[in-house]
Amino acid sequence: MLEHIKTAVALAAEKVGDVEFCALDATRCEREFLKNAIEAAVENGAKTISICDNAAEMLPDAFADFIAEIKAETDAEICVSCDNKNGFALAAATLSIKKGADAVKTAISGNIVPLDIFSNMIRNCGNNFALSARVKTTEIYRIAGQIGRIISG
Repeated sequence: MLEHIKTAVALAAEKVGDVEFCALDATRCEREFLKNAIEAAVENGAKTISICDNAAEMLPDAFADFIAEIKAETDAEICVSCDNKNGFALAAATLSIKKGADAVKTAISGNIVPLDIFSNMIRNCGNNFALSARVKTTEIYRIAGQIGRIISG
């Protein structure tokens, strides 16, 4: 598998300048393998590593600590994708930022951190940990609602 990661990331890096390696289901992966997979991806051109908690099996504080460990071992940008099966996605993403994550994957619909809720959290709580964005939350809510109506058909 590590050879496949090296080959795929290297090929992608030849084609584009910014390669993202997504470690799906990373929270259930053997830690040593995950570390080796991230190293292989970075060494072959990945600039961003997305750590995904597809199983939603970690509580937010444990996930944030998991991200902090990964962040300490790489210079790559760390992005998180948190599943909301247990209702903890926003908390896990927020605590991960506090522990060093550089980005959070959000969505209009689906089971990851909702874009409108995340932008609202930044507006309401971002000053507590030096996080800010020039986001018009009213527009986010309006646009997210429109897209939601379009895709729900």
